[in-house]
Amino acid sequence: MNSGFLNIGITPTLAFHILHKILPKFMNVFPNIKINLVEGTSQDIENQVLEGKVDLCLNTLPLLNRNIQYTQIYTEPIYLVVPPQHHLYKRIQQNEVNSTEIMSLISHDHFIILKDRYGLKQIINKALETYDIYPNVILETSNVDNAHRLAISAGVLTFIPSSSIEHNSDAIYVELNQSFTNTVVIGYKDTKNLTKVCDEFISLTLKQFN
Repeated sequence: MNSGFLNIGITPTLAFHILHKILPKFMNVFPNIKINLVEGTSQDIENQVLEGKVDLCLNTLPLLNRNIQYTQIYTEPIYLVVPPQHHLYKRIQQNEVNSTEIMSLISHDHFIILKDRYGLKQIINKALETYDIYPNVILETSNVDNAHRLAISAGVLTFIPSSSIEHNSDAIYVELNQSFTNTVVIGYKDTKNLTKVCDEFISLTLKQFN
């Protein structure tokens, strides 16, 4: 392709974690394609897809708008983050409690939680309901990585997808039931109106993660 444009909507967390794995290669293969990135909440970027302001959006399931079609990129586990200051930390470290028991012991603990305008938050809400957790929310944020680092610093709990785990951290990461996962997708208005540029971006992205 000698020229073209690609407008991509994306949440800040996904922009941080996956764009560096996709865009450099895409720009190398298609150097004449001009790319415009629009960062926003899941709700914002989905609306912009429907309004034709962006061609594609990188988002997580469940999508907030059923009129958007999507192609799945990858699925990853979700974890409860338990910082060293937490009252259960040593018991978990010494294998005194299993994951089911942990969930029953944090039913009213302090949490930092993702704001509602994100698909991942809908999965977290279902997990809270399933585990009968009624979190004492001390802070809401739009960024999963902010929630992660703030929770560790403050000694409170949060939930993150596996891509946000910091392997040099002293925190303990407790994997949730496999029915609670973070699924990343590329959303679009419909397949009929996808341009050649969009098709190539989707194809390259799938190759990078599969």
